[in-house]
Amino acid sequence: MAKCEPIPGRVLLCVVLSGMTYADTAPPADALSLARQDYENALHRLDTEVQRCQALKRQAGELKHDIEALGQKVPKAALLTGVGFLAARNIRLCEAGAKGELALAWLNYLSIAKEQGILPGEVVSDQISTLLSPSAVWYAMQARYAGLPAHQRSMMEEAIGQAPFDGPALLNWIEERD
Repeated sequence: MAKCEPIPGRVLLCVVLSGMTYADTAPPADALSLARQDYENALHRLDTEVQRCQALKRQAGELKHDIEALGQKVPKAALLTGVGFLAARNIRLCEAGAKGELALAWLNYLSIAKEQGILPGEVVSDQISTLLSPSAVWYAMQARYAGLPAHQRSMMEEAIGQAPFDGPALLNWIEERD
């Protein structure tokens, strides 16, 4: 059995399986197959979750009344920035759990594959990275939103909430209402 000794200022994690340290055993050949199955299941769960979040977005109630009231307190430019960012954020929040599971399953698969001397294709790694990583556009939207006064952000967040909604339709409505 492994003995774990803490290192001052750091957290030490010891992984012990069936009374043996991880270093005492090599992963069985079928470990890679199981890890790949976990990854494929996580990918399927993400697809299902994306569909569920898109359905929630389509079924979302009208926010026009709430936005109309906000329009009297928040400048139009700030409202457009806020609605655009919050629409993207709410979809991200909805998909976050499934994306986290996929990231963990992918990292587990990569770890076992590396131990067995197998490296997945670069294209697959790039696709997973693109799927899980936010784009530069996301960070630009987040930065613009963070630049709004806190009281305006707070009012918009309270009115809009965290559920997915049809951001483009709401943005078009805001643009056209003047």
